[in-house]
Amino acid sequence: MNGPKTPPSPSVLRPVAPRPSRRRSPHGRADLARRGCWVVGLVFLLVSPALLAAPSASVDVVRLWIEVLDAQGRVSEDLGATDLEVQEGQGAAPQPVSILGRGLRGDGRLVVYFDQALASPGTVRRAADALAAEAGALRRIGDVEIVSAPLDEPPELQVRAVDPLVLSERLSRMALTERGLRRPLEIRERTLVQWRRGAQSTPSMTQEEKVQLVLGAVEEEIELVEQRLDQLLAWVTAQGGDDKGLRVLAPVLDGFDLDPLSFYATRLDGSTSRAVLAAAPTLVDLEARARELAATLAASGWTVLPLAMPLTEGEQRAAEYSAIESSAGGGAGGSGGPVVPGIDDQTTAAPGITIRPGKLFGRGDDDEPEETLPPVALDDPMEPLDLLARASGGEVVTTDRALRDALARIGARIEIAYPSRLPYEAGTARIEVLTTRPGLTVRAPRYAARG
Repeated sequence: MNGPKTPPSPSVLRPVAPRPSRRRSPHGRADLARRGCWVVGLVFLLVSPALLAAPSASVDVVRLWIEVLDAQGRVSEDLGATDLEVQEGQGAAPQPVSILGRGLRGDGRLVVYFDQALASPGTVRRAADALAAEAGALRRIGDVEIVSAPLDEPPELQVRAVDPLVLSERLSRMALTERGLRRPLEIRERTLVQWRRGAQSTPSMTQEEKVQLVLGAVEEEIELVEQRLDQLLAWVTAQGGDDKGLRVLAPVLDGFDLDPLSFYATRLDGSTSRAVLAAAPTLVDLEARARELAATLAASGWTVLPLAMPLTEGEQRAAEYSAIESSAGGGAGGSGGPVVPGIDDQTTAAPGITIRPGKLFGRGDDDEPEETLPPVALDDPMEPLDLLARASGGEVVTTDRALRDALARIGARIEIAYPSRLPYEAGTARIEVLTTRPGLTVRAPRYAARG
């Protein structure tokens, strides 16, 4: 099994300290020693002569799956154990590495997790189609689980497939039926509309009402994201599994902003902006929450491969045109114009409301034509996805070609092991896999579970 080893029976992972590796308890190890089973430890040491130099006391073996790439991003295939080492904590002495195997064995686990609340219709459609085309490569990882996570219902397993044809057929069907709600944008659009109506009403909205409106929207968005992250973690931990190989988690979503408040703060007048920012310390720190999740997943042996595959610019313009035509002609599928694939009848509105924030919040030239106003959007939705991917040795996938290349690199991964010197009760430990050969880059988990 990759990464830190899981216990024989599945258990729910603690949010900060992930479930321990499959390490024998101190009592169990003492019993084995009394039975003369010291041979077990010797067998592992014989895998790599480099490990013979390590002291025998307090040694616990940690396994990891890694990629090693050259300057052109190609997999380095001639790497030896002496070319790698692992550092546990800043300033710690590097530990020797043993290479246990190269390439996948088909005994791993892949979870494709469609998050309807955080994904747009275009991303759902494109990701499902791209995954269907790569069904064979997905199956080479191991068992494949396709999960749908609706907005107001628990996640549901759609299929656990071992046959690539079954997997491809189900994914192709989900490309046509799975919903994408882009909920954070809906919250922002609704808030801006309420702001505009309040500004135009008589009497107009007071500053306190403006502040409460914005804070309520920010808190709603943060609560939504927190709930989705908790739900994702609960699914991958509660399902257990007897996989012994690589674990890959592929969440399908457009991402989210770690600081939703900044979207509004940059669009408010000075006094309102200061009042909103003054209340910011009471808000949940989404960045800290995302980093905690990233460490937990990585230490639990999951390689995270976020699939954020939105519509292209041309498709986006076509979707906006289709939305305008549909609104004028009676809705999607009517006489108002064509419907772009991936935009279904429950999301026919354009990706954002077409009102310029400066005008909406009492700034700018009111004579500017409304059709020139930009849509609402997320500020930096890739930031948390990059965070999740980097911590686990994964990568963010945004195109069909990127998915194909990422799966090819995953197929050539190396399984390594090293003797940990950290106390077993240390919790989640920061680690770094290094290479002694110049010009190479290692993509590996940055956390390991200790206790």
